[in-house]
Amino acid sequence: MLKRLLLVGGGHAHIEVLRSIQRRPIPRIELLVVSAGRYAAYTGMVPGYLAGRYTSSHIRFDLDELTRAAGGSFVDGAVEQVDGAACTVCVNGQRIAFDACSIDIGSAAAGSDVAGVRENAVPLRPLANALALLQRFDALAKASRNDAHCIVVGGGAGGVEV
Repeated sequence: MLKRLLLVGGGHAHIEVLRSIQRRPIPRIELLVVSAGRYAAYTGMVPGYLAGRYTSSHIRFDLDELTRAAGGSFVDGAVEQVDGAACTVCVNGQRIAFDACSIDIGSAAAGSDVAGVRENAVPLRPLANALALLQRFDALAKASRNDAHCIVVGGGAGGVEV
């Protein structure tokens, strides 16, 4: 009997699952990956991207390509609902059944409701925000004759590198 393995999101763990399945296919498994967007970034390389050492193509993974290489199918969409009891998710208005499901969607910055955050802060996720941050900082540095200042809040090792 064919079993459906559903991977929701393109986080680091799922990249490794796809690589593992590509190397050693699992018999009788239908692989399906659902992610809001075809590309996922390796966030550990974002500081190098901001420093100009990498381009966006260097630090991103093509989830569709990786999924197909592992023998699976890719769906570009966000999971709107999970029904664990019925073993289904709702994506783009459609119900998708699964036998096993893993969710690895990454994290989002909290605190956007704090006064001044929306006007003055740029979270580094998703990756497009990193480019916006870089452009904003470059514009501020140019306008102030290279005397712009940046404060990093949170971020662990990546935040220190930024």
